[in-house]
Formats: sequence, C-alpha cells, structure tokens
Amino acid sequence: MQSRTLMCVFAITLFTALALPVPLAAQEQKKEPPRYTITDLGTLGGTFSDVGGVNNQGAVSGFSTLPGDTVTHAFLWQRGQMTDLGTLGGPDSRAPEASPPNDRSEVAGFSDTSNPDNGEDFCGLGTNLICLPFLWQKSVMTPLPTLGGNNAEAKGINSRGEVGGQAETPNLDLCSPFFCRLRP
Repeated sequence: MQSRTLMCVFAITLFTALALPVPLAAQEQKKEPPRYTITDLGTLGGTFSDVGGVNNQGAVSGFSTLPGDTVTHAFLWQRGQMTDLGTLGGPDSRAPEASPPNDRSEVAGFSDTSNPDNGEDFCGLGTNLICLPFLWQKSVMTPLPTLGGNNAEAKGINSRGEVGGQAETPNLDLCSPFFCRLRP
C-alpha cells in the first residue's frame, strides 16, 4: 500500500513538473511590450516642475520654478506648449497636486497677492502674503472670493467649471471648505 501511495505522489509530482513549463512558455510568447510614451514637459525656465493632474484631452496642470528657482508659477501644458498662468500680483502661484484641468482646460489653484498677511503663510509658499484662490480660463486668471477671511486656496475644478477648496472665515484660525461657481 505504501509503495502505491509513493507511486501516486511521484506520478503527480512528475505530471505537475512536466505540465507547468508549457503554460509558462506560452505566456512568455504572448506577452507584448507595454504601449506608452513618456513626455518631458520641461519647466518655465527653472530647474523643477511638478504635475498636478492630466485631463481626458491630455492637458496637464502643475507648477514650475522660473529662472533662478526663487518663485513658482502655475502652468497649463497642452499640445507640447507650456503656458505660464501668472499670479494675482505676488511672486508665486500653484495648481494643486492631484487637481487636473477640466475638459475645457480650465485650471483652479491659488496665488500670492502683493498684500502682507500678518505673518501667516496660509498657502505654504513662504511669502507671508495674502493668498487667494483663482480660476484660470480663456487665458485670464480670476481671483475667487473667500469666506470673509484673508486667505483661501482652490483645490480642484470639475467639468462644469465649479471650484472647491478651503478658506479662512472672519473667525481667527478657522477654515471651512468652499464651493464656487462663476456666473457668466
């Protein structure tokens, strides 16, 4: 009985060993190389850029350093062209990470103004200037309202041009989410 069990174990092991390489070899032959391309988007003249997101048409938003690497500006990259979105009067602007442009290539973000903000650095840009949310559409950066406080930042935009983010309220050290839709 023991020899019969050993014979069965040996037969199963041998069958398994012989059968495995055939499917693996077949899988290797059918494997196709991945189909993608990598595109270097470049910068706005500095040495660093970061992508926020990409929409269904291949437009990309993000931010990049300018020559000298002392300030950053939001950008929109589409069809091989990087456009500097500018600022709201201060040195820096950003299109937030994980926030692609919408399908009309509109971008939401935040920018310094030229006005000091009591030593706060709400948007984390290191300038201690008032920081406002913006909507960039049709080559124009438009500041969005706050909730009564000095600062706010846009975090994303949907396909209808509706922008969401966070903003200070008139109450000291209180932030709330906001939702904004510009009316034509």
